[in-house]
Amino acid sequence: MALQNIGSVHLEARRLAPAIEAFNASLAVNPSWAPAWNGLGAAEIQRGNRPAAIAAWAGGRARPSNFDALFNLATELANAREFPEARRYLEQFVRTAPPAAYGRDIENVRSMLARLPG
Repeated sequence: MALQNIGSVHLEARRLAPAIEAFNASLAVNPSWAPAWNGLGAAEIQRGNRPAAIAAWAGGRARPSNFDALFNLATELANAREFPEARRYLEQFVRTAPPAAYGRDIENVRSMLARLPG
């Protein structure tokens, strides 16, 4: 958790290289630590590396309760025009995310699904 927190501080300051390094160090200690996967994805997308961000969020999605990673993964797949895969994760988000915490996001995703090709 400490390494992930260090990564978050670097990310907040837009120091992307040290943020990525800290998130990767956190994941080396605990590969299932969802906040580190989210942070790594956020750092990679800010760096302009969508494939690496998608890979990070896909790794974080392995934990069923990591709705942030699922949301980020699904929306970036849609942005990358990978519609069939995006649809699968968007639908999963709508089905599983708790409305009390993600109500607005669920509605946005439903709207996105309605406009998604295929």
